[in-house]
Amino acid sequence: MFRFVFILTVLFATSAQADLSNREIRQIAYDGDMARMEATFSDLHHKSLSGAISYDSLRSNVSALAVSHPDILAFTEKWQAAYPQSPYANTVRTFQLWELGFGMRGGQTWQKTPIPAREGFQRMQQAGAAMALAAYEAAPDFVPATDAVFKYNMTTHFLDAEALDSLRHEVLSRTHDFGSLSRSLFSAQGTWGGEGLRNTTASAMNLPI
Repeated sequence: MFRFVFILTVLFATSAQADLSNREIRQIAYDGDMARMEATFSDLHHKSLSGAISYDSLRSNVSALAVSHPDILAFTEKWQAAYPQSPYANTVRTFQLWELGFGMRGGQTWQKTPIPAREGFQRMQQAGAAMALAAYEAAPDFVPATDAVFKYNMTTHFLDAEALDSLRHEVLSRTHDFGSLSRSLFSAQGTWGGEGLRNTTASAMNLPI
């Protein structure tokens, strides 16, 4: 009986260590430990590929740092400067810029948005798109990086319809993830300047998911 309880305790402890909470991830940022943050996301990345954690769990871990807290923003800038090729630092930064950019723009239509807010928004979108592409090129199987590429394509349109469809096939061949599919269809909506969901969804019927 004692041995059975001991085994359960060990298994529970191992499971608890495997699932890093978002609060713990933010604490690494507050501690300023860039090496540990890089290693943490590398580990989470590989766990997502092995199926040890879900892609949505990995997305949540990235979102934990997509905040406006000045200490976390300052940490991420230092992390990115120390690891300029890191798909993890670049991806986190893209999501921070997305939130900051839309916060600056506000909820008004484009025509009613003040010109300085528009210009600041556009600068953040262009910078975020470049970081998203850099992250994807460094680690095409890091799902939050592909999410970022699909997301920024809505506002910058750096991919035409053919390139977007090619990327969609490439990503889904690798992940077979419905979340990736749904995100890839966002920029096809007419409200974002896309060709419309009907044509895109028709071509998506043959996707490897």
